[in-house]
Amino acid sequence: MLVADLFGVCSSVDTIKQMAREKGVKVEDLNYFMVEKLTHIRPVLSPLFDSSFLRVVNCDKSLGSYLSLFQGLMRSVEPVYLRLADDLYLIAKGQKPDRGIELINADVATVCNAYIKAADYAEFAIYFLERAVISRSPKLYKLRRRIFRNEKEKKAEHVLKNLYGF
Repeated sequence: MLVADLFGVCSSVDTIKQMAREKGVKVEDLNYFMVEKLTHIRPVLSPLFDSSFLRVVNCDKSLGSYLSLFQGLMRSVEPVYLRLADDLYLIAKGQKPDRGIELINADVATVCNAYIKAADYAEFAIYFLERAVISRSPKLYKLRRRIFRNEKEKKAEHVLKNLYGF
């Protein structure tokens, strides 16, 4: 279930970005477009995500870091997303939401940024999951990684260093 959840978020965000490009959505309207589509797709973590997460989190430190970031981001944005979905539902019905436009705009930006970052974290988590857990030779991968890091691994390490300030 872990891979399915990770792929679900990645593919949802990628699909929405592709739709925006095809429809020629302006940059200033991109966040609202993305949130509108997310309310229809609504990628959420399955109930089995936590148990799968616990089984693999200690297999690789990079995998554990990116899975933790992904999970934390998805869990923290959920209440904001639900609040925003309620507001968008009222707007679609022609009613005025209870909250001001500034708060709605802030939630739109928060949800968009969170899902984009979650998709990025999910891509790195999938990469490390495939190599450190699912592959036929995870020990060989770990050995190779100690000796030589490819560009994706260097980028992943750079993101974590900048995020945590190491």
